[in-house]
Amino acid sequence: MKERDPTFAFKLKNMSEDEVVEQLWTKGAIATRTEVYYGRAVEPYKQKRMIRISLVHYNTLEEIKVFLKTLNQICESK
Repeated sequence: MKERDPTFAFKLKNMSEDEVVEQLWTKGAIATRTEVYYGRAVEPYKQKRMIRISLVHYNTLEEIKVFLKTLNQICESK
């Protein structure tokens, strides 16, 4: 487990994963990915494709704030 990074997967209602990834990049220079997941981690959500972001020890508090602020702006725009 020491070689793994904490990864978070999420979706937004009424917006495609690709659109969210693009907006996170263009509005906040935040690199995320959207992937098809076959793991058991997303089974309870009945989703195959989700947006993924990893936050690790070298991410600053300011970078995390930018991510949350940008994500909030995207949510409010829809």
